[in-house]
Amino acid sequence: SISLMAVACFAMPVCFGMLAKGTFHLETLLFDKAILAKPLYPEARPRHLPDLDDRPQPFQDPVFLQLFEIAEIANFSPTEQEVYNNSLKYYRDMNNVVNSSRQEGVKEGLQQGLQRGLERGRIEGVEQERLENLRRQRSLINRILTRTLGVLPAELQQSVNELSPEQLTDLNEALLDFDGIEALADWLRQSGRSN
Repeated sequence: SISLMAVACFAMPVCFGMLAKGTFHLETLLFDKAILAKPLYPEARPRHLPDLDDRPQPFQDPVFLQLFEIAEIANFSPTEQEVYNNSLKYYRDMNNVVNSSRQEGVKEGLQQGLQRGLERGRIEGVEQERLENLRRQRSLINRILTRTLGVLPAELQQSVNELSPEQLTDLNEALLDFDGIEALADWLRQSGRSN
C-alpha cells in the first residue's frame, strides 16, 4: 500500500509547507486539501494517486474521489485509453439516442393526447350545446303553453318535457292553434306522448 506521503513526494511535487500540517489539520479546509493533491506544474501526472489503498478521511470528499478516478484513467496505457475513450463515446452516443427517443416519445404522446382531448372536448361541447338548446326550447314552449293555456297538469308537463327536438318543433307550430288544455292533450296523444 502506498501512503499519501509517498504519493505527495514522488508522484507530484506539492507545496511542502502543506505537508507539514498533516492530514488531521485538513478536516474542513478544502483549499488545503486541493493544494496537497495539486501538482506545481501541469506536466506532472498523478502516477501513484490511484494506487492509494486507504485514502485518508479528508480525501473522501466527492471532489477527491473523482480526482482519484481521473488519476486512474490518466495512467491508462495508450491502448487502454483508446478502449476507454471508445467505450465512453459509445456510452454517450447510446445515452443521447435514449434521451432523444424519450423526448420524441413524450412529445408525440403529448400531441396525441392533445388531439384526442380536443376531439373529445369538441364532441362533448357539441353534445352539451345540443342539450342546452333542447332545454331552452322546452323551457320556451312551456312558458308559451302556460301563458296561452294556463297552468298545465303535471302529467301534460312531463309529456311535453319528454318530447324529442323534432316533436318540440312540431308542437311549437301547432300550439298557436290550441284553444285549451284539451287540444294540447289531444296533440300529445296523436304524437304518441300521452295516454
